[in-house]
Amino acid sequence: MKAIGVNGVDLEHASIPHLTAYLTIFKAEDDTLQAIKDKIKELSSKFCPLPSLHITGVSIKGKYCFVNIEMSIELMTCCENIWNNLLTYLSKDKNDMKIPPWVEALNDINIIKKKKELCLQYGSPNIFDQFTDPHFTVGVIAPENESMVDIKQVQETLDLWWQEMSCATNSSSGNELSCVLEKLSVGAVGDYGSVVVKDVNMTAEALSSRTRRS
Repeated sequence: MKAIGVNGVDLEHASIPHLTAYLTIFKAEDDTLQAIKDKIKELSSKFCPLPSLHITGVSIKGKYCFVNIEMSIELMTCCENIWNNLLTYLSKDKNDMKIPPWVEALNDINIIKKKKELCLQYGSPNIFDQFTDPHFTVGVIAPENESMVDIKQVQETLDLWWQEMSCATNSSSGNELSCVLEKLSVGAVGDYGSVVVKDVNMTAEALSSRTRRS
């Protein structure tokens, strides 16, 4: 991936593979982070590890490369509990409630409107009924490389990796690939939004995982 310009995620050294449950801005108060950590620890002991979730494929959307996860009742229930328990810690500064540029690029006017409303109210376009696309971010095309990257080549590279992974599980469709969500944790947002940085404690919510054969 790095060889073809997808270098915005360093999973080997700097970034943590994760499934984002809630990416938002919380209150800048001394006791807020600890309170959030305590709540997440409590929820983690209640919901994790989650049952195996199927990995359905790989894709590139905009400048992000994803490993896609099939939605499940267990995953949605876990995330709903995260959202409902953390709303009290949201920043009250409306300037913190940014609308990501990719929202405007969506094709459905009604979805754009809904996601904007969620951003302004909850600081995230991907919660409640708009949490429809769970995934692991495995690559980002950094801004300095956007003009040089061949999106078709990136997709072909992702497809080749997916085929290799599918063969490794003796499944032509890849349906036997799954992941276990081991715990809930609090992480720091990196340079490209949904990337969680190792060894830093800030304000992004993430579900860590390990990939295995089912």
